[in-house]
Amino acid sequence: VQSIKTPQYRCMTAIGDAVNSCLEIRLLLLATNAKVVASSGPKAVAFEEVSKTIDKLNLQSIFIPKDAENSFLIYYKVAARKANASGNGNAFFNVELKDDVIVKLNIFVGKTCKSEEKMDKAMNILIGKSIADFNFNDLQSVVPEGLSRNIIFKFIEDLKKIANGSKDSIMKLQAERYPKRSILASTQFNCVSGSNDSDSAPLGKSVPHVAAVSCATGQAVFVEDMPKFQDELFFALVSSTKAHAKIVSVDPSKALGMAGVVQFISVKDVPAGRNIFEGLGSGEDEIIFADEEVVYEGQPIGAIVAKGEKLARKAASCVEVKYDWLKPIVSLEEAIACKNFMESDSIKSFTVGNVEKALENSNHVVEGMIQTTRQEHFYEENNNCLVIPIGEDDEYRVYTPTPAVLVTQHSIAGILGVPFNRVHVHTKRVGCSYGGKMGRFLGVTNAVALAAKLTGKPIRCHLTRDEDIRIMGQRGEFKGHYKVGITDGKIMGAQFQLYKNAGWNSDCSPDITTTTMIHLDASYEFPTFDVNGETCITNTASNTAFRAYGAPPAMTITENMLFDACVEIGLDPVDFRKANMQQPGYETHFGQILDESDVTMAGCMDEVIKNSKYYQLKQEVEEFNLNNRWKKRGVYVIPNKYGVGMPKMFAQNGALVHIYLDGSVLISHAGIECGQGLHTKMIQIVSHELGIPMDKIRVSESANDKVPNPIPTGGSSAADLNGNALRDACAQINERLNTFREANPKAPWEMIVGMAFGSRVNLSAYGYYAVPEELCNFDHVTKKGRRWWYFTTGAACSLVEIDVLTGEHTLLSANIVMDVGEAINPAIDIANIEAAFIQGYGWVSMEDTLYGPDGKLTTRGHDEYNMPTIADCPREFNVTLLKRKKTKHILYSSKGIGEPPFFNGVSVYFAVKDAVLAARRDAGLTGKFILEQPTTPDNVRQACAQTPF
Repeated sequence: VQSIKTPQYRCMTAIGDAVNSCLEIRLLLLATNAKVVASSGPKAVAFEEVSKTIDKLNLQSIFIPKDAENSFLIYYKVAARKANASGNGNAFFNVELKDDVIVKLNIFVGKTCKSEEKMDKAMNILIGKSIADFNFNDLQSVVPEGLSRNIIFKFIEDLKKIANGSKDSIMKLQAERYPKRSILASTQFNCVSGSNDSDSAPLGKSVPHVAAVSCATGQAVFVEDMPKFQDELFFALVSSTKAHAKIVSVDPSKALGMAGVVQFISVKDVPAGRNIFEGLGSGEDEIIFADEEVVYEGQPIGAIVAKGEKLARKAASCVEVKYDWLKPIVSLEEAIACKNFMESDSIKSFTVGNVEKALENSNHVVEGMIQTTRQEHFYEENNNCLVIPIGEDDEYRVYTPTPAVLVTQHSIAGILGVPFNRVHVHTKRVGCSYGGKMGRFLGVTNAVALAAKLTGKPIRCHLTRDEDIRIMGQRGEFKGHYKVGITDGKIMGAQFQLYKNAGWNSDCSPDITTTTMIHLDASYEFPTFDVNGETCITNTASNTAFRAYGAPPAMTITENMLFDACVEIGLDPVDFRKANMQQPGYETHFGQILDESDVTMAGCMDEVIKNSKYYQLKQEVEEFNLNNRWKKRGVYVIPNKYGVGMPKMFAQNGALVHIYLDGSVLISHAGIECGQGLHTKMIQIVSHELGIPMDKIRVSESANDKVPNPIPTGGSSAADLNGNALRDACAQINERLNTFREANPKAPWEMIVGMAFGSRVNLSAYGYYAVPEELCNFDHVTKKGRRWWYFTTGAACSLVEIDVLTGEHTLLSANIVMDVGEAINPAIDIANIEAAFIQGYGWVSMEDTLYGPDGKLTTRGHDEYNMPTIADCPREFNVTLLKRKKTKHILYSSKGIGEPPFFNGVSVYFAVKDAVLAARRDAGLTGKFILEQPTTPDNVRQACAQTPF
């Protein structure tokens, strides 16, 4: 019972509700032959008889028969994550033994509620048989090969231990099957020094996140926490229920007849020529409302504006839409097969040398393929906005959690036909983004702004989780084909063909494809190199930016290629990678010459090998695998190198510093706080530059009426751009205050400020910073130059254990080393590293965005979409920041850290693959193999290619 969903669910859910909606409870009642009594009659009936219609009964009581003396209840759940998982295989066994002979047995299995089945044929064969010498071949004809067969095998083996074991051995088995959560050993808590708000020299110290307490206690104000206006209206979308169809008719008459409904807005209300607009993608291919045709499920067709959310949503559901169905292109494979490729101005290929000749002359040529998966952003705060018409001069105030204030301002001004200076966008904080709030919400924001103009009222909109996950898109999946030539342990050349699923329109996808091609070198030298990339169109939500952009699929494809090469040729994976690591002076396939500080991943790899005791660990893994048939362990070390920097036009930002008469300081900058600790670092910088305590400095919000033309927060560049802009502003202020400080060296800060004000010195400064051109001069025509300002590097070692029979895995330990330069705030950097690791781990191991053949999303919420929980964290989780000589970067000696650590989590995939390799060897299988991502139990079990009978 303690393994069912979450403690909150178990405490808050009544048993009457659970028997209808909780699979585990339903299997328990079925397996125990429970009976129920309903108010419709006093007679108890078997739960099995009414299980499918239990929601129609008013239950009074439930009776579970008492177990016989030698009876055992054994439950198996096979799931992608450790807690709150629906499971893709559930089985409940109720067995009674007599002298090792099964005399009674009930087996019920199921994947979802009300899909439960009784395994009658297997039960009939097992009853009367001795577990001591049972012949499993008797079950082959009635239990198909796969998970069900493996679970029955586990059941018999576990039953032997229970029936014949001591109390201690039974308790040990229970501890293995239901492990208690161990205390995490984490660098975050053990190895970082602290600081306090009154410290006047906080730079480089582990200052707590300035909003941590208010966010953790619910006091932090988000857009949805803002008080409602008296005349405010709610905006509810009418969305497509088809993935691809012609719109025959839209009839809102029933909705408009409801009291309190103000208006139905559709493409007919959008000013001519403005329904299609330019977002983040290639040209004008964003659509506010569908016009004549829908191209993905969830596409907005119109919206109801009404007095209150409940009414607006009810009315929206009453709008009748008729369709003529069209066949959708859903999968990446379908798009490739029909060559449904996207045209764009983005780079589609890179070539260095003659790869064909290099492959021809290589001693070994290894080729293969891997497909990465989609990943849902699953930010804590869904997309939402509030648009307020000021009432004069066509001025609008917009509150929305976006990292792209400028893009939102630009887009709304375009739809409303007003100058930018009439649209003031305010963002106090964003409840996580990971790239998902950069541009996909623009169409809805535009529609809400249009509704505000048409009604003259404040309009609020927030998406439900179901709406958000269907409309906003994910990290798009990639398919990568590769071929690599190797001679004497050295890479001679590599050839790649990439395909990316863009969804229905461009968004960032063409640029992500290009960025993926740029990151394909990972950490290695390729004397010859060739890659081509295509961006594919499907009838699914438009895929968009996600943490680390195109780097994770790139490095995954390359590292999988090297994994295959090591397996095929028999190379040591660590030695092979070290022998091919990039060195200072190496020119990449995109024409950037690397310097010493760019290629520190070798140092990170050496450090993580030492910290994790990798060679000892590897020996222990080999011994474990030798002694265990159905459990295997794997350990793997992966380096990573992430390019930080935006193209030249975006490599700039501004900031504003105000000093008030009491000495308090208000700073505004173009960056957005998304939970990553940006405001905390900015306050540390101002504290350091002005020489005053942090508690005198505050950031209120980010808004374009304070800092104009703010560059979007992303690419791990926000600290560099905004920190330097603030330094510039502080330098101006310091220059003005120097006279007073020199004349009064012992005067407190407040007195200096007062003297400056009395002398009519400006206590406000606007700072600005642009990255030097020598750091951002990549030429898209020649495909050469400095694409990245610098590189943040790292390495990770992960240890896993897999269950060969079920395919489940456990992450036992993770050791990470990152070169972040001289950290402005080590604790915040470590927190970002840990969080990025877990997010990367989730991407490759359990998160799986699934669409049906009709193009409808089937993983629409927490129950269907598996993200890591605290229970999935490794019990040993260590992060080390590499110590090396200081190198000046853009902002002091620090490096951007928000996105680079993501790939560390991918080391888990290769550790799992290493464990699967051991299982395959037991089965006599050799050579490379495909382990599909994510490493769900089904995918791992199938890759192991093992069956117990």
